[in-house]
Amino acid sequence: MIKLNRPTKPTLLQEKEEEWKKTLLEAIEKYGSYKKIPSTEKSNLIKHYKEDEIRIPLFKSTNNKCSFCECYPAEGGDVQVEHFNPKSLYPEETFAWENLMPICLKCNRKKSNHDTKLESLINPYLEDPEDFLDFDSLRIVAKTDSLDKKKSRRSIDTYNLNRVPLYTPRAILLVSLHEYENILDKHLDKVEELKQKAKILEEIEELEDSLYKIENLQKNTSKYSFFVKNYLQKSKSYRDATLILKQHRD
Repeated sequence: MIKLNRPTKPTLLQEKEEEWKKTLLEAIEKYGSYKKIPSTEKSNLIKHYKEDEIRIPLFKSTNNKCSFCECYPAEGGDVQVEHFNPKSLYPEETFAWENLMPICLKCNRKKSNHDTKLESLINPYLEDPEDFLDFDSLRIVAKTDSLDKKKSRRSIDTYNLNRVPLYTPRAILLVSLHEYENILDKHLDKVEELKQKAKILEEIEELEDSLYKIENLQKNTSKYSFFVKNYLQKSKSYRDATLILKQHRD
């Protein structure tokens, strides 16, 4: 999970939100509750929040990944525009821009109707998950100095961020990161051994190329970028390589 920036509210939603909400609330009053609205009628009443003009900017803000687990549709089931505060509990927020986000099928099923107002969860559009979460090998855990440890643990459990299918891509990334670290260490050793300036500069270029490849893995556009960023923050090889590069650039 990474910090997300919410785009500007779409014109369609600015113009239609109150109208759509009013129609839905009238149906709730007619049938007695959100649950009792006939399914076909309910689907027609709420379908508007999935309009392309709403969906596209939201998906762009997450780089087409799930807001919670950072998977792509092929890995976590279909990623759809869904609600942070459940529409079944808070139907008045069904079309609220601040309540909409891309969520994969697996995270959304696990989250279900969790009352996010009664028991708060990490909202990556409002908070930086790095203030709450850390990694212990492949597992997401509550950060030692988390702003709210209960909220951290509750979010991990409610979004099911340690489900087995998420371990595989993290493990693959971990292998790649170890391989990159080995490459960085070899370049660092050579830079330390070499005495001719021309040879050192040649090795620095190789080091820079390796850093570029490894840093691409932590870009927000990459899968599971929080895992990679968290790993690199703890990597001595990465720190040493960036320091050497900085020194030679200066």
